Order: sequence, then C-alpha cells, then structure tokens
Amino acid sequence: MPSCRRLIGAEKFLTGEIVSESVLKRAPAKLHSKWDCTLFDCSLTPDLPSLNAPVVAKEVLIPVETGVMAPEGFVRLTETVEKIQERVNPELKIAGRFPCRVDKRTRLSVDVIDRLKQ
Repeated sequence: MPSCRRLIGAEKFLTGEIVSESVLKRAPAKLHSKWDCTLFDCSLTPDLPSLNAPVVAKEVLIPVETGVMAPEGFVRLTETVEKIQERVNPELKIAGRFPCRVDKRTRLSVDVIDRLKQ
C-alpha cells in the first residue's frame, strides 16, 4: 500500500522507464547534502517502487516475524538481497536482523529470537 496518494501511480510510471528499478539512484545525491542517513521503509517485494530502495541503499535491516512462517520469510528476503547484490548493487550489505510481532508467550517466538541472537 502506498504511503501517500502521490505514490499510487508509481508502479505505472516506473513500468515505462528504462532500467526502472534504479530510478531512485539519482535522488540520494540530493538527499546526502541534507542528511547523513536516508531510511527507506519498504518491503522487499518484486514491485518496482519497492525494488528501487535496495538498488540505492548501502545496507538493509531485515525484520523477522517470530511466527510460524518466519524462517520462510527470512530466507526469501535474504535471497532477494542476494539477487540485488548480484544484478544491480554489489555493495548492498545486510546490516542486521531484528524481531518483530513478538509474542513472548509462545515457545516459537522465543526460539526465533534465540536464533537471531546467534
């Protein structure tokens, strides 16, 4: 879901662009003059607006849900990062992982958190 109404048409706009997954690459130069860090809060899904962020980024932080599907989701995100590293941004690094949607009452959540600490 777009973060604002102006982004609703982003997918349509980007589809017509050449090398559409790297449209954002031009923007950070302008941003770096104002800020030390730029945070793109988006999922690593295969839609064009979401793929632009890791193409530009130097590091990604991966949220890991502590539910039943957590390992599968983490593996898919890691694979996506690896593809982006191979194809368009070899300098992209995984800066870290952090738990989200934690229910400490369940053994599964505790196990996932323990694995993330390793």
